[in-house]
Amino acid sequence: VTVFEGGAGVPKDEETFSIWKKIGLPESHIFYYPAEKNWWSRSGTPDKMPAGEIGGPDSEVFYEFSEVKHRQKFGAKCHPNCDCSRFMEIGNSVFMQYEKQADGSFKPLPKKNVDFGGGLERLTAACQNTPDIFQIDIFQPLMQSINTKSLTDSRLIADHLRAASAMLNEGVLPSNKKQGYVLRHLIRRAAIKLDHPQTLTNYLGLLPTGEEARIILSEEITKFSHSLKEGLKILNKARIIDETLAFNLFQSYGLPLEVIESVTKVKLNKDKFNGLLKKHSQKSRTASAGMFQAGLADHSETVTKLHTATHLLHAALRQILGSHVRQEGSNITSERLRFDFSHPQALSPVEISQAETLINQKIKADLSVKKTIMDKNSALKSGALAFFKETYPDKVSIYGIGDFSKEFCSGPHVDSTGRIGSVKIIKQESIGAGKRRLYAVLNHGTQKPAHQT
Repeated sequence: VTVFEGGAGVPKDEETFSIWKKIGLPESHIFYYPAEKNWWSRSGTPDKMPAGEIGGPDSEVFYEFSEVKHRQKFGAKCHPNCDCSRFMEIGNSVFMQYEKQADGSFKPLPKKNVDFGGGLERLTAACQNTPDIFQIDIFQPLMQSINTKSLTDSRLIADHLRAASAMLNEGVLPSNKKQGYVLRHLIRRAAIKLDHPQTLTNYLGLLPTGEEARIILSEEITKFSHSLKEGLKILNKARIIDETLAFNLFQSYGLPLEVIESVTKVKLNKDKFNGLLKKHSQKSRTASAGMFQAGLADHSETVTKLHTATHLLHAALRQILGSHVRQEGSNITSERLRFDFSHPQALSPVEISQAETLINQKIKADLSVKKTIMDKNSALKSGALAFFKETYPDKVSIYGIGDFSKEFCSGPHVDSTGRIGSVKIIKQESIGAGKRRLYAVLNHGTQKPAHQT
């Protein structure tokens, strides 16, 4: 194990040293290191921390693979932080105990905590005494099945596909924003390493992933294969290969920089390319700051009815299609409601009819609509639905519709569902991999239902 040797006005971590000895670790297995190795803060070492930032020393746990021979190019003597691969870090406890002051000193925090992190794959490698992560039993089925010309490519595919599988299982969907962007990047970066990107779906069956995730991945790969073909056509016709072209191909067709360089044999400036990406990202963040502010056109009587109807629609879809359904966005005007949600395939006419019937049953039942102010955590524990948790304050308003629906919401609602009248679903469409959009109106008998079109 390793502990902090002290420095920058922070004392040597003798307490941790004593605890390790007390639980039976010999002194020969406890190593002191400077802040570069055994200190954590968002900014790095103590000298880089601004006033007001918190941080502290850490203690890392290493596993020694005794069969791995030390290589002299990494130093005369091997030690836990040596880069020769004999030691692997499998766990780390960060002691959050200091706040940096304006004068550069460190003040103990009134409340301290220990933040432990341990990697499942690394712990498995230690248990199986396997210095190569990709040889542990978690990765073996993938590594034995993936067929590429390069071991590095096979490892990248296995790593990215495992991460993508975990994200899909948690309900993350491929998109161009936030977590969805990370997922899309992982999938495409893995697919591009195969001669036929579509075959990436063959390996998903080797991971604990449901059928829904397989459908979403297949759709994403099909879409990427088409985009890749179109992007390569443009690339092959281009007279000037530069960072701007690479950025446009990446944004429009998802072509990674490494693919563009490989095809054209042109070495591009990654800093310039990343600069264009950063500039675009900043524009996207500015645009998304008000992503949910324009959900309602106004607070008119019709908009209020349709807004309440979205709660009924959401609950109905979850009851009919499954609990994987979650709201991805909405837009309501006096003419119609538009509701975006997660679902891997088009709704059948029967499913649309069932949803519409269930909504109108709840409207006819004239269920009461009640608002409750709660602590956010208590609301989540009570079963209230909140798919944009990070945007809510500690105190939230919860709207319950009988025992049928319960959601985080702050918009206008009717007092009871009977005031809505009735609702008709008039249209559905796809808005991306694993996402659907429904349009509905208050039923005045003027539009044809979506399940009859």
